[in-house]
Amino acid sequence: VRGKADQMLIGTVWKWQQSLYNNDTKAVPPNPDNYTLKLLPDGKVSIRADCNLGGGIYRLDSSKISVEITHTTMAACPPESLEQNYIRDLNAAAIYFFKADVLYIDLKYDSGTMKFIR
Repeated sequence: VRGKADQMLIGTVWKWQQSLYNNDTKAVPPNPDNYTLKLLPDGKVSIRADCNLGGGIYRLDSSKISVEITHTTMAACPPESLEQNYIRDLNAAAIYFFKADVLYIDLKYDSGTMKFIR
């Protein structure tokens, strides 16, 4: 039985707002609509990473989350694109939690936190 948090998490298109890293740097996409995350009920994940679409698999275990992006389209995004940062951060997902309707994903090794809104 999935909890309320899982129900909120799965099936929603989340828009990446930023990743805040523990070295006080951050990655902020100029247009969050171009960086989306959708967890599907069958364990697959669908993303938009700037000019590319991709997907992979995810696993949830209470508040733990692991994401593995296994494929993306290969369009060349502009030089300022955060496509690589975004995919790298998703692949480092460790824990998720909500504050109000905002989704946060903590990265492995306390390296930072991603922030998403619906």
